Amino acid sequence: MKKSITLEKSFYTPHKRLSGSLLIFVCLILVMSSVQAQQDSSATAADAAPAKPKPPKPVKNTFQSIWIIDNQTTMVPVKGTLEMDINHRFGTVTNGYDDFWGLFANSNIRLAMNYVPIKNLNIGFGLTKSNSLWDFNAKYAIITQTKGIYPVNVSFYVNAAVDTRDDAVIYDGTDIKHSSDR
Repeated sequence: MKKSITLEKSFYTPHKRLSGSLLIFVCLILVMSSVQAQQDSSATAADAAPAKPKPPKPVKNTFQSIWIIDNQTTMVPVKGTLEMDINHRFGTVTNGYDDFWGLFANSNIRLAMNYVPIKNLNIGFGLTKSNSLWDFNAKYAIITQTKGIYPVNVSFYVNAAVDTRDDAVIYDGTDIKHSSDR
């Protein structure tokens, strides 16, 4: 004997689904609107006085380094910073694939040290492989970018180099002479 099973059909319409979601949304809004913080009743009149506005601070890290590829930026690191630079300059790309567009060509290397003894002043020196150049430099940040006051950085940079080769070329404004001709 077979038993027959009848299933009761339940109609779940999109209308009932929408009303259930709406009910949950309204409950969440009511709960969120009732959550409030209370003010401290022990606050005095001195605490209620408006605070003085803080002076604007300079923008930090307009550049991440004092170098962009092979050129100086306007950035001067914070006082007390000692930095060692190793600059590697590749050869020319004129030989094409033969020296892999400058990567395998003769290169030039510069080793340098920079120090910031006082705020906004960076001084340094370096030695370049090509021509045995000793260079000395200084950079002073005149204007530092500050929100609402100065929209840019302005720095003064100066450098000088000395050719320390035994047979250095000297230019006196008229003729080019070798140091051995002095």
